[in-house]
This record gives sequence, structure tokens and C-alpha cells, in this order.
Amino acid sequence: MTLEAFLDNAGDVQLTAEQMFVHRTTLYYRLQRIEELTGVQLASGEDRLAFHLGLKVARLLGRLDDQV
Repeated sequence: MTLEAFLDNAGDVQLTAEQMFVHRTTLYYRLQRIEELTGVQLASGEDRLAFHLGLKVARLLGRLDDQV
């Protein structure tokens, strides 16, 4: 998952793009779409924390699979 990988890598775009086998431009586009669709700003530490915690809890509860 794009957002989870980005957050797991502490916002490191280059590393995340390499791990996902996508170009950095593609990653930036995906992150921008996430912001547009959710109304959240990934530049905000509080928003990043909320997303990261939510994703980890959902994964622990079995509500996310590796394809999301």
C-alpha cells in the first residue's frame, strides 16, 4: 500500500519509490491523490500519525490485506 509504505519509511520518497518499483513522480501523484480524496495533509505530523496508527490497527485486526 502506497501510504503505508511511505509512512513506514518516515516519508522518504526515494526509498519508498524504490521499494514499490515506481518512479518518484508516480509516488508523488499517488500521495497527492490520497490527500485530495481524504482531505488530509501529509505535511502535518498529526495527520501522518493518525493515518499510520489507523493503518497499523486495521492490519492487526485483519481489515487490510497486502494488496491494498
